[in-house]
Amino acid sequence: MKALAAVAAAVLALALASGASAQVTREDNRSAGGVVLKDDLDARLAAFVALAQGEYRGRWPGAFAKKPDVDEIDAWAVVKRVHAPQFSPVTLYQEVREGGPDGRIVRQRIIAFDTAPGRTHNLATFYPILEPTLAPRADLHPEKLAALSPANLPYFGRGCQMNVIGKPGGFRILTVPTSCVIPYPDGRSRYTGMEMTFDAAGFTFQEAAYGVDGAFLAGRLETSHFARLK
Repeated sequence: MKALAAVAAAVLALALASGASAQVTREDNRSAGGVVLKDDLDARLAAFVALAQGEYRGRWPGAFAKKPDVDEIDAWAVVKRVHAPQFSPVTLYQEVREGGPDGRIVRQRIIAFDTAPGRTHNLATFYPILEPTLAPRADLHPEKLAALSPANLPYFGRGCQMNVIGKPGGFRILTVPTSCVIPYPDGRSRYTGMEMTFDAAGFTFQEAAYGVDGAFLAGRLETSHFARLK
């Protein structure tokens, strides 16, 4: 009986170990496992970066401008590739201001793309700059980003990395709230869904956070639209 119990315990341990290993693989399914992919990821990323750069004007959610009682505000935005190798060889800077290019900053983000030769997706990691005085108009003055790095900025971690899909003329960069999980200091997790689309006319934006019960917590479910200025 003891021998049988020992065998059963060993089998159970092996099954649990195998299950844990399989679970890790499922959670991080970005590896192709030796499969040769036909996607030209470098070409797609280059086309996306070229298309996304520009200045825009549109409507920004009041919820993201510290005006929760206002549905939207007039806003100006810029997206520009910057030299910030501490983040990635391919890095975009995004800045959104209320009203116009001299208005109050309502969003600053560094968007760093994975460029590893063996990658299977064009993944983007977002680093929010929460203190507006650190690097205003870094699109014009990228040297302001020199003191910033993944070590001193918060970021949307694994599962929040966004995939770039599409083709020249129209791209979508997105994640889903089932994969983007952000733990907050209060001990509760927020599940965030983000999506942006870019084409020759401009870009659209949508972002919302949900609780573990699926209830809407923050953000805006409607799509915001920005028209390209140049």
